[in-house]
Amino acid sequence: MQNLQQPQKSYLKEFFLYSLAVGTLYFSVGNIIFLFFEYINKAAPDILNGGYYGSDDSGIRFAMATLIILFPVYIATSWFLKKDLIANPEKRDIRVRKFFVYLTLFLSSVAMIIDLVTLVYNFFEGELSLNFFLKILTVLLVMGAVFAYYFWDLKHELTAESKPSKILGWSAMTFVLVSVVAGFFIIGSPFTQRMHRLDEMRVQNLSMLQNYIIYNYWTPKGKLPN
Repeated sequence: MQNLQQPQKSYLKEFFLYSLAVGTLYFSVGNIIFLFFEYINKAAPDILNGGYYGSDDSGIRFAMATLIILFPVYIATSWFLKKDLIANPEKRDIRVRKFFVYLTLFLSSVAMIIDLVTLVYNFFEGELSLNFFLKILTVLLVMGAVFAYYFWDLKHELTAESKPSKILGWSAMTFVLVSVVAGFFIIGSPFTQRMHRLDEMRVQNLSMLQNYIIYNYWTPKGKLPN
């Protein structure tokens, strides 16, 4: 009975760990792309889209918060799985690992193909803005890096001294760290954000006061209060 339970427990453990790693990876990649899209909108606004994307930085704050929490979880889970693979090389061929690796390769390939199709289609439509090309380049580079890492991981056996794996891992961590730190320079510190919220509250209060004066005093009496 114990011999039957042991493989099942091992399979559930592997499935959980790989699901966690891949899930946090997908969410991290999505938020990195979104974060850079917002940075591009602020640095190189497109005139055809109004040239202005508003001052609501809630999306940037959410993406930064997501990366601060999820990406370290991905790094820790990947490190644990790598350590386990080095100790047990036979686990490289387990189905759950191959499924998630091939799934990631497939999704990253599809994303790059769609990105290039979007580039060609919009180019024919006359989309020549710097904003557009930077966004296309962002998706291509991020998804290309994901594809390169997992393709290398699929074709090579991991060891404690695998330099390409270490280089890609450290490069990814540095890239995400720089992306998050850049957000503080773009939207300001938490103290600055609080001051913005206080300003927004004052503007709302003044707007309510203005409406009250117009509709309850100026309209019926034709004059302003003393």
